[in-house]
Amino acid sequence: MLPVTTSSVPLCERNTPVFSIALADSPEEELYRLIPVELIRKFDIAPESRRRSLTCFSLQYQHTDVIVKFADSGDAKINLDALIGGLLDEDETYIFQFFPVSLQMTEILDKEFLTLKLKRCIHHFYPDIREWNKYGHIVLHQGCTVADFK
Repeated sequence: MLPVTTSSVPLCERNTPVFSIALADSPEEELYRLIPVELIRKFDIAPESRRRSLTCFSLQYQHTDVIVKFADSGDAKINLDALIGGLLDEDETYIFQFFPVSLQMTEILDKEFLTLKLKRCIHHFYPDIREWNKYGHIVLHQGCTVADFK
């Protein structure tokens, strides 16, 4: 992916939900421009429920996956954890710019801390993002019963 200067990003694209990542050493060149697609909250059976019958059990929140797509690659989607963990270098300083809120933050890459912080930013800055609650591959919804898990 070729670096893109922020001045070359058309204003109309800055008004769409997008965020960019650049190295602090060369902030005028974007490494990635990403569009947040969805938040997927993952649940598992709570440990105390494993001892009870399968007719009644509780679910416990595990983690949230944030799915993003590269702005210039059509519909190619990637998990934010994979992007941070695999494509960004540890101990580098990065600039994250969020549009259309026009917020910029500069962070040294601590993969675990930064991933959580970015997930929160995406959740708060993009309130219209699609959200799912899932247990395995089952989408959870209001009034979900044990029969939905078979």
